[in-house]
Amino acid sequence: MYTDDEKRGWREAETTTSEEQNEAEGLLERATSRKTQGSGFLHGGAYTLLTLIIVVQSIILIRWRTELAEHPPKVSKLGLSTLRNKTLDSGLLNRFWEDDNLTGPNEAWAGINSGHGVIALDIDYATRQGFPDTIIHPYHDDKVVYALEAYHLIHCIQVLRKDYLLVRDNKTPTKPLEHAMHCYDALRQSVMCSASDDLLIVTGHGHKGGFNQTRQCRDWDVLRDYATANTACYWDDELPEGQDDPWKMCDDGSDGLPVGNLLN
Repeated sequence: MYTDDEKRGWREAETTTSEEQNEAEGLLERATSRKTQGSGFLHGGAYTLLTLIIVVQSIILIRWRTELAEHPPKVSKLGLSTLRNKTLDSGLLNRFWEDDNLTGPNEAWAGINSGHGVIALDIDYATRQGFPDTIIHPYHDDKVVYALEAYHLIHCIQVLRKDYLLVRDNKTPTKPLEHAMHCYDALRQSVMCSASDDLLIVTGHGHKGGFNQTRQCRDWDVLRDYATANTACYWDDELPEGQDDPWKMCDDGSDGLPVGNLLN
């Protein structure tokens, strides 16, 4: 049998143990609560930081696009100057246009080599620059071929002029109708893309708008030299007598167009 004092001691010990357990559980709950709160704080901070980064990046992107629109790059993708810093005379009679005389102008137009603007670039360079896919040069498998747009448009004008005169004389045009339609729309799209706001004087004569004016132009000579340095040796027109391969027609660096001016 146990004495009353012993029983009382056991009850006090049990009470103490129970209180200690309750206290320990309370500490554990508070620690868990603080951990949960801390975790929530960390997650909230991470979301806030991520949101801030997105906002800052968006602001930078918008500002970059705005600055690009207001201050376009001074060089093209090919590294050529985009500045229109050549002051040139335009709108005057010249060897390509002698009013209604066609003999001299026909020779001048026939002498234009628009194939000069077909260029060959290293495949690796074109890939790094993100240039569009195109054909591989038939004789250089490490190079891809492009046509400089300005020369393509010269080609179109050259063909349209030639075929117009043939049709006017009741002769068969050199190119099929779909080629002419392609060229007309290529010219339309290029004009719209350039969206030139140059002001041309009005003379009252439909064929003399912009007569005898000066214009601010890009440097065609620089473009010609670039094409020469990267020539694909391509011939765009009927092959000369004795030639049978348009990809083996390297020129002497001339494209048949005026040097240093627009007229002569």
